[in-house]
Amino acid sequence: MEERERLLSQTDKRIASVNDRTILAVADVVRRCTEIKAGTEEESNG
Repeated sequence: MEERERLLSQTDKRIASVNDRTILAVADVVRRCTEIKAGTEEESNG
């Protein structure tokens, strides 16, 4: 959040928005990988 505030104060709002979308996209990939890994582990244990 501090980085976002810094970007907002030093650059255009579009830059901060792009950063926000990038962070959300990475978080989504991490979440999906975790779900896939959990499913794989369940199959191995089951």
